[in-house]
Amino acid sequence: MKKNSLKLYIVLNFLVVILLISVSIGALGFHVIREEIIEKAQYQVTNYMNAARILYENTAASMGRELSLLTRLDDIRGIRDKIGLDYLFLAGKEDISGLKSEVAREAAKGQEISGTRIVTYEELEEMGVEIARKIDTAPMALPEEMKPAENVRGDAMAIEYARPIYCDDGTFHGVLYGGKIINGSTDLVDNIRDLIFGEELYMSKPVGTVTIFQGGVRIATNVIKSDGERAVGTRVSSKVYDQVIVRGETWSDRALVVNDWYITAYEPISNIQGDTIGMLYVGILEQPFFDMAKKVFLMFFLIMSGSVILAVIISFLLAGAIVRPVRALVEGTAKISDGDLESRIKTDSLIEELRCLEMSFNEMAGNLDKREKDLVMANEKREMLNKRYLDLISFVSHELKGILASTILNAYSVRDGFLGMVNFKQRKALDSVTRNLDHLDATVKNFLNLSRIEKGDMGVNKRQMLVKEDMFDVAVDTFQKQASEKEMVMINNIPQDLSINADRDLLQVVANNLVSNAVKYGTPGGNIKIDARDKGDRVEISVYNDGRVLTEEEKSSLFKRFSRLHGPETKNAKGTGLGLFISREIVEKHGGAITVISGTSGNSFVFEIVKGG
Repeated sequence: MKKNSLKLYIVLNFLVVILLISVSIGALGFHVIREEIIEKAQYQVTNYMNAARILYENTAASMGRELSLLTRLDDIRGIRDKIGLDYLFLAGKEDISGLKSEVAREAAKGQEISGTRIVTYEELEEMGVEIARKIDTAPMALPEEMKPAENVRGDAMAIEYARPIYCDDGTFHGVLYGGKIINGSTDLVDNIRDLIFGEELYMSKPVGTVTIFQGGVRIATNVIKSDGERAVGTRVSSKVYDQVIVRGETWSDRALVVNDWYITAYEPISNIQGDTIGMLYVGILEQPFFDMAKKVFLMFFLIMSGSVILAVIISFLLAGAIVRPVRALVEGTAKISDGDLESRIKTDSLIEELRCLEMSFNEMAGNLDKREKDLVMANEKREMLNKRYLDLISFVSHELKGILASTILNAYSVRDGFLGMVNFKQRKALDSVTRNLDHLDATVKNFLNLSRIEKGDMGVNKRQMLVKEDMFDVAVDTFQKQASEKEMVMINNIPQDLSINADRDLLQVVANNLVSNAVKYGTPGGNIKIDARDKGDRVEISVYNDGRVLTEEEKSSLFKRFSRLHGPETKNAKGTGLGLFISREIVEKHGGAITVISGTSGNSFVFEIVKGG
């Protein structure tokens, strides 16, 4: 009876775990699939918008190229029809002030120009253009949250080009300007759609659509209404209207386009004065992406369901084979825990791995006492060796520290001519000697700090200190020469009066390590910026340098002992890989934390410490 109960318990637990994992993975999978697909689609639409904008602007550029090639202007109407413009006029210089076209007036200043503008109904009548009268802009019935349509009946939006005309003697003659009316036009939006999306349909609906708005009203579009007609005269949603038309910002999100949801992008269309007069829209039908996500999820669900059924069957079979030897192991373990190290179990399981487990258990029981004693002895030996290792590092570091101080002083004295003049070759050799001695001095200090950390002897003696004067002014002065050799600029923006209660000597080690690394690994000719921010009970300090942006993998290993980066900028840089490890330990001793944040052209090492200590 107990055997069956244990088996049932194992099977039920297997089932619960499998179901929980399956449901969690299924929900997460659906979310990730949908978000991944939709996010990629939105990114794709943004790229399509860039292409659509180029194609839209290229319309005016094409007009300009054709008009700029004209040499004779005696047949304006013929030129207009040949180029395919809706209107084309040559205004004399005496007529410039009365022109309603801001594009033409701007061209009169002496430079060809193109742009989009609103052509009023009155101006169209003066031109003799009847296009605007033929456009039915009556809005269709849409939800109340839609923005009311502007009064655009009779007015039109045009893409216009203008250039100044000069006489043979170089005197200004007038302005040639012409344009294409967008309202009701299908060529422009269809050409943009065909070049970007093609004519692909999904459930009889266009997958990709392009629209040009005058204000918030569609005046040229290939969005189709439920009756199969183009949705000219319909209005954009109030959210899109407020963001694009009112605030002049772009919109990049899903939106209801007439009857269907699209993944969309909207951009303002402005006249040459910068006033928003309309919008350019591109969108991809959202339904195909959701259907794709559903299909993938369904396939995933079927696979998971089959896996659950198979796992339950296997778990039931395995439970029976595991229960008996497991029970024997439990009983044997209980005896061993009571001190009966002579306890043994039968090794008669039919499963090879379980039989090996039973044999291993018996072997373990026989050797447990001996192994425990061996472990105790090995641990004592390891601690003794580790202590000797740390004592040796500490002893050697202390000895070398004093020797190096005197050696460095003498080397710099000889190099800088305090003990007599040296020639160029001698100074060059002494430069190499002093650089190596500086590196050796830093290495000795790092190992000395490492030994203190490992032995737990790093005490923190806090007192009030100024962050700029007592920490980073010293570090900047120390490494200014190396920075100057690499033509780097060090900027210390820390406020003069910012103070903390901390161990000055230990934080000087942190400041030196961070500034040294910034100089060592920074870009030649780049900047090093040191900033600090008072955050109430804490102070945040940042050391930034221009340089190669670190990867996430590199950042994860930076603060480990003896860890160094491998790259072209570190090829000739000397170091032990201990500086950042020691800096992290010191910062944490002060109740803070240190991390690295990558920017677009460099990296910042940022640490926080408790201000009041």
